[in-house]
Amino acid sequence: MPRFDRYILAQLLAMFAFFTLVLTGVMWVNRAVLLFNRLVAEGQPLGLFLEMSALALPNLIRLVVPVAAFVTVLVLTNRLSRDSEIVVVQAAGRSAARLMRPFILFGIVAALVAGVLMHLLVPAARDALALREAQLARDPTAGLLREGVFQFPAEGISFYVRRVGADGSLDDVMIADDRTADERTLYVADAGRIETAPWGVQLVLEQGTSQRLHLEDGRLDLTRFAAFTFQFETRPAGAEQAGGTLAATTTLAILTEGATLGARLGLAPVDLVAELQRRTAQPVAAFVATLLAFGALMSAGFSRFGLWRRMALAVGLLIGFQLIETAALAQVALVPASWPLVWVAPAVGLGAVAVMIWLADRPRGFGRRIA
Repeated sequence: MPRFDRYILAQLLAMFAFFTLVLTGVMWVNRAVLLFNRLVAEGQPLGLFLEMSALALPNLIRLVVPVAAFVTVLVLTNRLSRDSEIVVVQAAGRSAARLMRPFILFGIVAALVAGVLMHLLVPAARDALALREAQLARDPTAGLLREGVFQFPAEGISFYVRRVGADGSLDDVMIADDRTADERTLYVADAGRIETAPWGVQLVLEQGTSQRLHLEDGRLDLTRFAAFTFQFETRPAGAEQAGGTLAATTTLAILTEGATLGARLGLAPVDLVAELQRRTAQPVAAFVATLLAFGALMSAGFSRFGLWRRMALAVGLLIGFQLIETAALAQVALVPASWPLVWVAPAVGLGAVAVMIWLADRPRGFGRRIA
């Protein structure tokens, strides 16, 4: 590889790592705040927050990679043009197609990164995250030990506790039970504790009263108790198993266990094919995004006023490319048999790149106009 190509490729890789880190950090902070508020409100430890945040990173990076690759090429190509390095190299006889070689290699690297994420890391992270969520759903204290907040752990039940002790004891507990159509019951107790039972969760209330209102005749029954056990189901359906979705299955597992997986999830073979095609096409989209940025800027030729118009064109091309890709993915999600549509956006993108590079290599015309 010539020295200039190595220099360009090294710059691309360094800037790509920087932009990926920055964009991922921005997206991670926005989502981490919501996750942190949720887990802290449920009394979960900081370690769980860090674990679940780490499991969400592969999917965030997957979303960032095409944008980071596009911005990297856009910024570096603009800088090379501003410093007249591209002009000097072209004056030495290199065409735009020849200058594109290090950008093609960089696009392949970006596609490989996206491919590893799509085929391996994202499904594995989703499976682990689903497992963690299922474990939280089975934790009887995950959603009930929240002080001063009205909660609704099951349909027809309202729960409130004024204070939660360090040992898990509850002070000033109130439970409103509206599960029976013709009566309403209000339980108020000075203290209580949560216990795990085979059917879910039970609350042991101490020193309280039970007020039962019969809606038909308005009669009110008042009962005082020293100890009372209140039982209700809080475990959501399907919480016993984690994962269990195609999105949380690695590509290797789909290829090796396709028949078994389809039977277990109730999926047809075309559903598996559509998922594999989607996972393969999206890394190619990252490759196309890099070349769109390069082609749009190179088609401008040299201008004393900079490349801002072509940068706007590149952004517009990327938006159009993303719209086509999104529409295709939405259609495939509805009709898996239409999976060839996922390759429309990459084909259109590569065609646009070929046209722009052809315009850039024309000796005259709007492809090489000098301002």
